Amino acid sequence: MFRSFHLAAALLPVLFLFSSCATDHPAAYTGPLPHGAISSGTLASSDLISEAKKNIPAAMQASGYSAPSDLSFTAFLTKAPSGPDGSIRWQEQWFFHSGGEQVVAVIDFHQTGAAGTEMNIRVPEKKTR
Repeated sequence: MFRSFHLAAALLPVLFLFSSCATDHPAAYTGPLPHGAISSGTLASSDLISEAKKNIPAAMQASGYSAPSDLSFTAFLTKAPSGPDGSIRWQEQWFFHSGGEQVVAVIDFHQTGAAGTEMNIRVPEKKTR
């Protein structure tokens, strides 16, 4: 079961970047890819990353996790970009740490024309013992 947050980000068109220059970008990763990942890194622009990171703590809390004090993350592409220009969709997994646990946020991105990109953030519910 996932808790889902749907966001409409009125941002510049998505820039497809595999960059770690900006502090908002994910940590560099050189290990094996997690199950379902097709590459490491993110395709989101710095603006999209910032917008998503504003909403990650609420998504984590809604699923039973503590909000992370540090929003450092590692990103993986899980669905390659597809669709026509202005309506491209893709999916990523972002891994965070919260209270000593690794937590994954699944983010679906969808361009909605030249003015923005929507994102849907899902965090699996925390399993209780």
